[in-house]
Formats: sequence, C-alpha cells, structure tokens
Amino acid sequence: MKKTLLFLLFFLQFFSISAQNPTEIEHNFGTIPGFDDEVKCILIQSDGKIIMAGKFSSYNGNSNIKQIVRLNPDGSIDYSFNYIREGEYYEILSIALQSDGKILVGGTNYLAEKRLIRLNVDGSKDNTFDVGSNFIVKNRVSSISIQPDGKILAAGDYLIARLNSDGSNDASFNLGTGFDNKISSIALQQDGKIVAGGSFNKFKGINQNYLIRLNSDGSKDSTFDIGTGFTGFVNSIIIQPDGKIIVGGRFGTYQGNSQNRLIRLNTNGSKDSSFVVDNYRDVNDSTGVTSLALQSNGKIVVGYGGSGNSDKSAVLQYLNPDGTEDQNFIGTRFNHDIYSVAILNDGKILVGGKFRGWRNNIQNYNIQYYMVCLNADASKDMTFNKETGFDGIILCSALQKDGKILVGGYFNNYKGILQRNLIRLNSDGSIDNSFNLQYKFNNSITSIILQPDGKILVMGSFTYYDNNNYNTSKQYLIRLNPNGSLDTSFAKRFDYEVSAIALQTDGKILVHTYQDNFPNLPKNKLYRLHQDGTQDQSFLTGTDLNNVAYSIVEQSDGKILVGGQFTSFQGTTQNRLIRLNADGSKDNSFNIETGFDASVRCITLQDDGKILVGGDFDNFKEIPQVNLIRLNKDGSKDESFDLGIGFGHLPRSSYSLGVKSIVLQKDKKIIVGGEFQSYKESVQNRLILLNTDGSKDNSFDIGTGFNAPIETIALYSDGKILLGGWFLSYKDQLSSNLIRLKGTEVVLSNEDFIEENKSFSLWPNPVKNTLSINSLNESNYSVKIYDLLGRLIYTNENVSTSIDVSSFNSGLYLIKIKTENGEASQKFIKI
Repeated sequence: MKKTLLFLLFFLQFFSISAQNPTEIEHNFGTIPGFDDEVKCILIQSDGKIIMAGKFSSYNGNSNIKQIVRLNPDGSIDYSFNYIREGEYYEILSIALQSDGKILVGGTNYLAEKRLIRLNVDGSKDNTFDVGSNFIVKNRVSSISIQPDGKILAAGDYLIARLNSDGSNDASFNLGTGFDNKISSIALQQDGKIVAGGSFNKFKGINQNYLIRLNSDGSKDSTFDIGTGFTGFVNSIIIQPDGKIIVGGRFGTYQGNSQNRLIRLNTNGSKDSSFVVDNYRDVNDSTGVTSLALQSNGKIVVGYGGSGNSDKSAVLQYLNPDGTEDQNFIGTRFNHDIYSVAILNDGKILVGGKFRGWRNNIQNYNIQYYMVCLNADASKDMTFNKETGFDGIILCSALQKDGKILVGGYFNNYKGILQRNLIRLNSDGSIDNSFNLQYKFNNSITSIILQPDGKILVMGSFTYYDNNNYNTSKQYLIRLNPNGSLDTSFAKRFDYEVSAIALQTDGKILVHTYQDNFPNLPKNKLYRLHQDGTQDQSFLTGTDLNNVAYSIVEQSDGKILVGGQFTSFQGTTQNRLIRLNADGSKDNSFNIETGFDASVRCITLQDDGKILVGGDFDNFKEIPQVNLIRLNKDGSKDESFDLGIGFGHLPRSSYSLGVKSIVLQKDKKIIVGGEFQSYKESVQNRLILLNTDGSKDNSFDIGTGFNAPIETIALYSDGKILLGGWFLSYKDQLSSNLIRLKGTEVVLSNEDFIEENKSFSLWPNPVKNTLSINSLNESNYSVKIYDLLGRLIYTNENVSTSIDVSSFNSGLYLIKIKTENGEASQKFIKI
C-alpha cells in the first residue's frame, strides 16, 4: 500500500489540478423553442413573414426580444427586424400592417406612454407618427384597423379614435360620449362602415348590447339592427368577402334566442340561418370564443378560452363555411386560453395564447409554450421552429450500466421523431435504434426500474401500448426485454393504476395499486409479485392503506418503507409514512407518532441506515419541518440534520412547494430536486446540494436555477447528474426538460488504492492504443480507470479482453477490475 501511495505522490507533482464546476451543463438534450410568456396577436405579411406580439420577453432563448418579434416563414427569427423597447414593461394587444410595410402597435399604458406607436419595416420606432398627449383612447388599444385611405382606427376603453397617417386625430370622426365600456374588436367593411364589439351595453347613453355598426363618420348605422343584441360580451369579429359578419364571444343568446358563443350575421344584422354550428364547444372559461380567422376556402378557424387539461379546456375548432365541424380537428384542446389564430400563406394554422400545452386525438399532451403551428389535419407542423429535444414532460429516468439512458414521461416526440412516452438514448443524446419498441404507450410513464438481467419494468398511466390504439386489456405495469420487446413471461396486467413500485434484492416486485383492484382484490393495496408477475401469497393481503403510495424502498434487512398520501393502515392512523416487516405486517419498532401533515413523495436510505424523506409536508409530529427530513432508524427525527426554515418559495406563503427526488453522492452529500424555489429563505430554484448536516454546499452554485419543477434525478458513476422534469431553462439557458450536469468528480480515496494483484496482467504496458487484459480465471470484468488525481475517467461493466485507451492523455493510470471473485488493481502508463 505504501509503495503505491508513494509512487502516485511522486507523479502528482508533475500535474496541475483543474477543478470543474459541478453545476455546468455537460450535455443539453435539445430545446423546446418558443416564447416565455403570452402571445396576444399574430399578423401574417404578404411575403410570408410573421409578426407576433404580446407579453413575452424572449423567443427561443433570445432575451433581446421584447413583446414583439418578426419570424421567417419557418419560425426562425428574422434578425432584420430589431425592435428596442422603450420605457417600462407593457403588454401589446393589437398590431396592424400598413401597405408600406410599417407596423402599428397598440397596447397598455406603458407602450411609449401613449398606447399606440408605429414601427418602421426594420422594427425601429417611426418618429413621424405621434398620437400626442390628447389621444382619446384611454388605458389600452385593443384593436386596430387601417382604412384604404391610410387613416387608422384604434379602439380601446370607451372610445374609438380615427387618426390621420401622422397620428393626429381626425376630427371628422366623432363618437360623442362613446361607449360605457371596452371595445375589444373592430372590423372594417368594404363600404367603409365599422363593426365594433366588446363589453359595452350603451352607446351615447342608449342601450346597445355588445355589438354595433358605425358609419364612416362615427355615427350609428341604423340599418344594422341587432334588436336586444347579445347577453354577453363580444371578443372577435371577421367580415367575409360577401359582407356577412362572423361574431365570437362569451354570449349565450342573440335577440332573445339561444346562441352559444358564435354566430354569423347577415349584412343587416339578422341571424344567418344557413350557418348552423353543429357542435358548440363546451369550455370551462369566462371568455368564450376569443379569436377567429377566415381561410381563402371559406373555412373558419375558431379559438376558445379555457383552462385545464379536461374535455372543457380551451379548444381550437375548424368549421366548414356552413358551420359544420371539420372532423379532423375534433379533440384539439389547449390547457389555457387561445388569444389569436392566423392562417399562414401555405394554409397552415398558427395559434398563440396563454397555453403551455395542447393535445389532439392523435397526440398526447405536448408542452408548447404560447404558440403552435398546426397542419390542416390538426397535427403539429414539425418543420415550424423545429424542436431539438422533447416536446413533453420527463417524469422518470434510469441509467444502464453501458451508459445508455432510459427516459419516461408524457411526450410524443424527441428531436421531431415520434417516441411516445418512453425512449432509450445513447450517452451522447442520440436515439438508441437498437431499442425497438414494438408499441407506443397511450399515456404517461411514471417509473422505470432496471432489473439485474437487463429487463425493464415500466409503470405508468397507460392502458394500451400497441400501434393500433387498441385496448386489449388494461396494463399500468409491463416488463420489457433489453431490446424493447414485450416480455410475455411477465403475467400480470393490472385493472387500475399502479402508483409505486420497487424491486427487492431477491427479484420480487413490490407494487401499490390505488384506484381499484389487482384482479378481484380491494384498492389501495400493497402487493408483492414473484419475478413472473404472479402474486406472492406469503405477503399479507391485509396490507391496507387508505390512499395512494408514492414511494416504496426496501431496507437491507428486508423491511419495507412506504410513503404517500395515506393517513391510515388497516384502519389505524398512520400519517404518510410506514415501515413494514418483510411479510407485510406493520413494524411497530418504527414510530413516527403523528407523522406528516401532507404527502411523502420520495424516500432515500443512507449507508448508515438513516432515512431521508421528501415531500409536500410542512410539519412532522406537529412541529414545522418543510419538505425534507432525516429520520433515525427508529423513526425519530435526526436532530443533527438541521434545515432551519427549510424549503418553500419567495415570498413565503401558506403553502410549500415540495421535494420530489433525493439522491446521494459518493461523498455522502445529498442532491435534492423538486418544486421549491427557496431554501432557508434564500432563492434556490428547484435544485440544491446539501452537506451531511443539512447545510447548503455553496460550491454547488446553480445561479438562477430551473424555471419549473424537477421530477427525476439520476447519478452517474463518475458523478455526472441527469435531471428531468417540467423545466425549459436552466441558468437562463434554454433546455428541453432533460439535461446532464458535470457534477462532482468521483475522486479515488486512499482506501481505494488497494495492493496490486497479479490475478490479471496488462499488455502492452506502456500502451499507446489498445490495452489487453489477461486473467488466469475470469473472462468478463467490471473495469474502472482513474487518473493520477484519483478521478474516475472510464467505466465499463462488461469488458472481455481489451480496452481502447487511444483517446487518453499520456500519463500514469490506475485500473481496478472487479469480478465475482473480488477486486484487483494495477498501474499502466499511456504513451
């Protein structure tokens, strides 16, 4: 031992130490391009370029873009358009294009202090246009229309202004006292008359419910008779080439008759009875139809408001000219409001809004921030602003011994290639085409477990996984062979969802079901399965929890820790954490008393038997303990692990944001990820490294951190850290829900320098390209190679006879070989 250490110390003096930053990105698995905030309006130029505006302050990670951007037809940034924001933050609500290419921009009060400006073709402010300090439209400009003579109509709160081309007020257009509320949309007819809709009920003090047509001088057009009008506000108006008027909004009747959110009117204001919408969309919103667009073929694109991921969320509807629905678009739902729709020159549909995801009958929920381009069949146009990463959420991951990465979640595509919910990647992020999934999962993957034989247990919300979308039976848990094919020897198929899974050291599988039964047995049960998937009857079937379990961990002594949302076990109070004996009975030596006040999400065991517990809780045993705790073996709190006020978000509120994943480094420091945004009242966005006493490791500096939750953490043998979740940026750099950090280098400790062992030999030594390994007894080895600083630089779990070291720097290295008969080490020199 001493000889080896002296030899290494002798060589160390010739090498300089170069420490790496553990929080630097080592590999970014692509990006999800798009905006960082709402898109309010879209305008298509005749050359196919696209102007988009709203609340955003970046596009495709470019933070120089503020509130307005011009894109090329493929969705890339048109850098010839350079708008520089003036003044404070504001919101752009409306844009219009003049015939000379200049762009009128309307918004809230802080838009150059005057709510309406004009930009030159290159995005610079046109100083020849000035509405002056007496601009009559107050608070906001919500709609703009340009007359053939170049005059400009601008609508907002209470009034519509008509401006001359230089921005001065056109006094010949006079609304008198105007409206009693906001004008949301104006549309210009070919005869110069103006149709206006909004949330008003009066015009010049006389009842006028939500819609009006004005003459070119601003007076009311009495030939346009809406009678009692609408019973709710109007958001959007378009005028067809034949003069008919399509109106969308939040109304439920028109002229006293039922009319839900959408109508087409004749030129005199009467209802067009030939336009019959056969499927009015039911959405859980307060805005109704928010946007309309007319295609050249007469078809109508309708955008609705709404939130959530249910069948009542925001929807995009595609109607034939008679109002019937184009069946291709049924089921095209968004998780929040649609604000604007536009038809591209090639007929594709561009959608902007508040949404951060969408789905249709073909594809799962897609992460799509504030904008998406759709083909005529409602599929996503993969060529528009092309993605380079995942288009959904990463919920779980697993690292194979050969460095390949299994990734599961709720996604459809990776780098534009269909890979629904489960994929295997090579270490460099490329798709592993040898993993040939015969099937595509119809719903999310929430857990992946690698068996020692290379087979893969896959758990999730999926109920079928075949290419034909045929539900042969409910699944929720299957096992795949190492090549991705279905392992038909695994017998059980679950009738209802599985919420937690763990693989025991003996190969048996612990499973918790929570919606209903594992055939013919009650819900909320913990079961143990044999390796073939049949139920292990020796595990007590009375293992009852009254709610969902999220985490199962087997201790080295065979006892089982279970954490979740439950509050009782077999009818007795047991708040969110329990330890069971190996047979499924409760271990009464583990006493957490009143336990946790909210869910336990993850459990990790330390080598000394202490237990790290993370979740959504704020208290343990009715004493504040936010999101993370370390317990002793008996369930008592480990007081040496001091988190202070713990995790949360800033400013602190009555609820906390939880811990979702805990991983231990080789140096026993603790990596913690989740939803939290602070630690001990300092900003800490979703990831932290803790010392063994609970203090923050300040050398692990993540800067601004992640913009959204981390769901999964996996640690490589060389210390690199794989992170997956909902996030789209890290340290203000664009990403796509999966990144790999450099992590803390694995450094060889003194005890790792074991005496050289002649059970194997190395040849040649010194070596230039290929190092051959000759053993007296073994044919397959697990190999690790360390440099002189003790850093792990190479690992391979299955080496037969040789290793390619041609890429190694010249110097002295230590190779450790592990076989079934033990470990041995030797030095070699790379020349």
